[in-house]
Amino acid sequence: MDSRSELGEPEGFLSLSDATNVAPGTKVSVIGVAIDYLPPKAIGGGKVSSTITLKDHTLPDGMKLKWFTRPGKHVLPPFKINDVVVVRKVETSDYYDKRCVIRKDDSAFIVFDDKMPEPSSLQDGWNLKHLASSTEGRPHQPPSHKEKLYAIKLNAWHVRNGVLKVYDGAGNADTAPASITPNPPLPRQNNVPGRAQKFSLLEKVIVDKFYDIDVEIMKAFPASDGTLSLYVTDYTSNSLFFNYKRSKEGNAAVEGYPDSGDWPGPGGTLTLQITLWEPHASYARDNLAPGCFAQLRNVRIKMSNSGQLEGTMWTDRQRPSQIDVKGLKETDWRVQAIVERKQAYDTSTKPKKESKKERKRREKMESEKAKKSANVSEHETENMNVVALSKPADLSGNIRSAYTDIPTIPLSAIWDNRHLHGKTPAGTERQLPFINMRCRANVRVVDFYPHNLQDFAQSLDDPTFNPPHSDDEDDSVSYERASGTPNRWQWAFCLLVEDAKPPAEEKDPVRLKLMVDDACGQYLLKLDAEDLRENPHLLGRLREKLFLLWGDLEEKKAAGILSTPSSMAFECCIQEYGVPTGSNDEWMRMHRLFGTTII
Repeated sequence: MDSRSELGEPEGFLSLSDATNVAPGTKVSVIGVAIDYLPPKAIGGGKVSSTITLKDHTLPDGMKLKWFTRPGKHVLPPFKINDVVVVRKVETSDYYDKRCVIRKDDSAFIVFDDKMPEPSSLQDGWNLKHLASSTEGRPHQPPSHKEKLYAIKLNAWHVRNGVLKVYDGAGNADTAPASITPNPPLPRQNNVPGRAQKFSLLEKVIVDKFYDIDVEIMKAFPASDGTLSLYVTDYTSNSLFFNYKRSKEGNAAVEGYPDSGDWPGPGGTLTLQITLWEPHASYARDNLAPGCFAQLRNVRIKMSNSGQLEGTMWTDRQRPSQIDVKGLKETDWRVQAIVERKQAYDTSTKPKKESKKERKRREKMESEKAKKSANVSEHETENMNVVALSKPADLSGNIRSAYTDIPTIPLSAIWDNRHLHGKTPAGTERQLPFINMRCRANVRVVDFYPHNLQDFAQSLDDPTFNPPHSDDEDDSVSYERASGTPNRWQWAFCLLVEDAKPPAEEKDPVRLKLMVDDACGQYLLKLDAEDLRENPHLLGRLREKLFLLWGDLEEKKAAGILSTPSSMAFECCIQEYGVPTGSNDEWMRMHRLFGTTII
């Protein structure tokens, strides 16, 4: 007969082993021996968390109990390591991928007196003393006779199998340490490294410090340099964060831009932007998305150029492959803490029901504002340099772009940028070769280069694509060559695009050549470049991807048909930059695609 049937859990209780196998979110009751204890620490929202590790005959390594309370509420009774504890109506959850149990409003914590009788005197179980957690006026249910008998047998098993020894400061073993006071004042933060010291809520982070944070991801923006910007929140406010303004619908919009309704995060100073470098960026791109919960470790807080706090996660120099990003399951207790703060935030920001009088006042103000807008002079309208375009209804759902909170502009506003022309302080006319800028546009592809898809990937060992460095050439101009290594390949092609809906007055609509380099190509295609002449399978996948981008353009181009291709328009991000021509310090104006992906 196994140990489980020898002890026999009371009705309504599970062994710790069985409790680890039930689904997260299940209410259970368990009995175990306390073998470890971590004192209370603040977790935000005015709550504190204590951690007790319990073991029994089915789970010698133990299971963690997370006891969430508010200071002075549901106070744990004094107990010692090796005491037997009864825990009723706790909920299973996940903690670092291991099952734990957490306190709920109707949970109870009962500890038995350390003077346990021997199992041979089970009748003494009737008089076994106990202490219970405070219940805020609700009388607790005392342990039943069967619960007491089980506690006596579990204690005897624990004694037979070696009581956990606790050592004092002189190194002397003691199996009956002094009582633990579970609710002492919270310890001060110190500079000792470790999860307990490095963890912080966003409301407490300060500049030039490193933190571990548990957050919900609001948005993820990739960049052409391989980094990834995450916008995260734990629903605590920091006055040094960027201030997101609330729109009428309750969503937040980026300050300085029109209310877009696309921002899914909270308004106010609750969101932190964090830039991830490799390998953290790749892991986050592949495993996380907006709405996911994550733990981010070793986040350095710094001050941005605009005076707000932002975070950075660099590559670990000693362990370059170490990834400090980890997704959290919704059943994880840390996620539940974030969700509780989110619910409190939603409740506090829920708009009040508008009265009839308030509605009339608002409608009157909106009507007057509309009349003023209609009276804008024709002269003022003509002098507006860039007009944000409304989003066409027929944009492709297969193409996604970043920075959706920034309005799109026509290609003509990019090409005929008024900032290219101007005067110096001395009054001399001057012409800039290009403008360092990023923007968004609604476009469709009308041509591409090279003409053969097999040439969309180029070898770094091909000197015509990657010429050797000359003595006077900047190392940043050409890619690093690797001698004696297998051929390496990179995406390198060009898309010719025009506005999704060119203005009716334009007989010859503006067209831009958008370069696609390796990093942008990987993000666009979700494919790694290889020799397309030697890999027909990859070539086929590339053709399928590009069909979503440009429709039947390839077929019409091969057949010499000049009619408009069947491709749908899509949103994209465009970057303008300059490339030195090598003669007379002249520059060539260029544009590249970035932050755009085919899904």
